[in-house]
Parts: sequence; structure tokens; C-alpha cells
Amino acid sequence: MVLKGPCKGPINFLLQGDLVAPTDEASNCVDHWISFQYIDQLTINGGGSFDGQGPSAWPYNNCDKDPNCSPLPIGDSGVKISDVQFSNIYGTTNTQIAVTLNCSKSNPCQNIEMRDINIAYNGGGGPAKPACANAYGASYGQEHPLSCLLA
Repeated sequence: MVLKGPCKGPINFLLQGDLVAPTDEASNCVDHWISFQYIDQLTINGGGSFDGQGPSAWPYNNCDKDPNCSPLPIGDSGVKISDVQFSNIYGTTNTQIAVTLNCSKSNPCQNIEMRDINIAYNGGGGPAKPACANAYGASYGQEHPLSCLLA
């Protein structure tokens, strides 16, 4: 799915329900399963969830052993991301890293807002953790896991 701008004003993507990634092998031939392109002032809310179907796709990826592999759909890290709000996100995770913002060093994420995030990890090794790279912004309200945004 590609949602493509440019857009002349703020865009609110309302997700009510679960948006589930395809799991068939043919879908691994594209570098995304959902893509927001050329959109400024994007807000995603609505209480729904994005389910990347990780365990279903992992058997098709052997990049840890084969440098010539086809990477799974994860998007383009060279994209400029700014003015993004994550709000009222809650749920559980199967991995200890509950929030990942992996932004490009050459185009860091700017003006990211995280508000009322509550993601629980019930596995061993401690509570849920964030992982951020080159992500700048601020957090407000509930922060589980604690924010890793740079000021």
C-alpha cells in the first residue's frame, strides 16, 4: 500500500483495526508493505495496529548468512522524516525492544512527538526498551518504555 503526496495540509491517517502485512513469498519482492511518501505533518492515530507479521516473513530472509540476500520490506532509511506524532499506543511485544526509531544519519528524524506510549514486554531480561538512532523530538505523558528521543 502506498499513500503518496505531496499534500497541501496536515494529514490524519485514522487506523481503526489491524493492518496486517502480507505473508506470501511474492510480497517480499517489494521493499515495503505500507509506505507514506512525500507527506508533511502526518498524524497516525485511531487505536489500531500495524502488524508486520515478522515470524511469517523471517524464514524468507537469510541476510545474516548471505550478503547477496533480498532484504525484507523495511523501507528507505534515506527518507526525511519530520513532524511525526505517535500517540495513545498500547499493547504487548514479543521482543524486549518495543520501540525502534532507526533514522538516517544524513537525514535524521526531526520533531518527533511520542505521547502516552504503553507497550509491555513479558519476557525475561527486564522491561521493554527503546532503540533510537538519529531521532530528535520530545515525549509526553506515559512513557513505557522510556523515550530514547534526542532533544
